[in-house]
Amino acid sequence: MSVAGFALRYRTIVVTAVAVLMLWGLFSYNNMPRREDPEYTVRTCQVLTNWPGTPTEKVEELVTAPLEEEINSLDGIRWVRSETTVGRSAIYVELDRPTPGNKVEQMWDKVRSRVDRVPMPDPSLEPVVIDDFGDTNILVFALYQTPLPGDDAIRPENRYSPRDLEIFADRLKNDLKLLPGVAKVDIAGIQREAIYLETDLGRWTYLSLTTSELTKLISERNVIETGGSIDVDVGHVTVKPSGDIDAVDQLSSIVVGGSDSMRAPVYLRDLGIDVVRSYEDPPSVITRYGDAGGTYPCLLVAFTMKKGANIVDVCADALALAGHLQKELKVFPPDLGLGIISDQSENVTRKINDFVANVVGAIVIVIAVVFLMVGLRSSIVMAANIPIVIIGSLAIVTLFGVQLEQISLAAMIIALGMLVDNAVQIADQTRSLLSEGKTRFEAALQGANRLSFPMLIA
Repeated sequence: MSVAGFALRYRTIVVTAVAVLMLWGLFSYNNMPRREDPEYTVRTCQVLTNWPGTPTEKVEELVTAPLEEEINSLDGIRWVRSETTVGRSAIYVELDRPTPGNKVEQMWDKVRSRVDRVPMPDPSLEPVVIDDFGDTNILVFALYQTPLPGDDAIRPENRYSPRDLEIFADRLKNDLKLLPGVAKVDIAGIQREAIYLETDLGRWTYLSLTTSELTKLISERNVIETGGSIDVDVGHVTVKPSGDIDAVDQLSSIVVGGSDSMRAPVYLRDLGIDVVRSYEDPPSVITRYGDAGGTYPCLLVAFTMKKGANIVDVCADALALAGHLQKELKVFPPDLGLGIISDQSENVTRKINDFVANVVGAIVIVIAVVFLMVGLRSSIVMAANIPIVIIGSLAIVTLFGVQLEQISLAAMIIALGMLVDNAVQIADQTRSLLSEGKTRFEAALQGANRLSFPMLIA
């Protein structure tokens, strides 16, 4: 017995199965993870080491070659290649293709342990293993200062410093990290603070002190070491030395010498050297945000999504959180703007809506074409197959971990086109059989049997 014949003879079973499949499909559609691109495993990492100003040959000999040799000793490495330039070593590590996705993170941990074994020629060098090439920020906020309500421009006395913006960005970052589905939150555009020792050239020439000696004095004074511990009768006491410098005044109080005549120490501030706390100049990165009111310095707060999460829900929760902090809790002042630079959930929602519109359009086309061939009743029955097949497909693909993203949507659009084509062909076959004198039941059954296999493929 054919599929079409079985469906016509046992209608109750078929209707029940279709109803269950439709309910399952609708439930799956509402709960399926959504994202813009499909999840994939990146089996390549980069080991980056910066040694500014060092010639290429020296970087290759002392950094790149030892790291390559140590990494190559690992099992499961497909190949290792490197690019060495002046002051920079970049090593790319590719894992074997059969490496399971759930084992990739363990391999990167092994790479890090091997990298840590290699002694660096300079204590300040620190190779960094970068393994997050596949991470994409799904939402990017811009925090910037705007004029107060009623003002045309930002008043100088009300202007926020880069550090003020960083404090607001840290608050937003900490709250975003608590949202379900948020994986990693980053802040971009931070201007690093720096302490400058400034004096005029004439005064410096009179001082019997070089910059190297001054650097040595500061490093010897700025001691960050453990003080050990002491066991006493009442317990275990940890000793914490207070040798680290954490304020400008402490830096000004460094003893750089002594006065033989007055038998008194000479501090750094006594030499006419000003200790100024400011920001890196020039800054390593500059970020600005523009709206209808102008262009302002800003900080970018962006986050990635965990695997299996729903991008629409995660972005909606993040936007609701930002509005709650700004409007209800009043954590952010009224002159702090919060702009949206990128929101992937809008693209995902638009693509899903386009797909739903294509399904509706396909139903309309089938009804119109089949109606002209075999009548209204048959056109409605054939058009009903389209949502049944699409929704049923959504129910089945969830068993294989398929998510709603642009690749799976494209595959369903292709299947949708095949459904429309098969519906038109069945209508044409049915019309031909009717013209041969077949009854409507026999014509519909034979027409469906001839194209049942393509319908199942669709």
